[in-house]
Amino acid sequence: MVYFILIVLLTHELLVNKHQQWRKLIFYIIVHFDKSFEDLNYKYPVSKKIGTEIFSTDYNLTNNY
Repeated sequence: MVYFILIVLLTHELLVNKHQQWRKLIFYIIVHFDKSFEDLNYKYPVSKKIGTEIFSTDYNLTNNY
């Protein structure tokens, strides 16, 4: 049931925002399913870099289509 809701939300997000925020959504899902964000950074140090890169950069992918 939880996975069904996630799939629906993911599909809706991709269709509505036309793939502009897919990286933010994926990162949100990773953080959401971990017990704590700090623990996530401890286990996967790369995630902090990825998160900073995602949220600090304005991805405009509509120009590619």
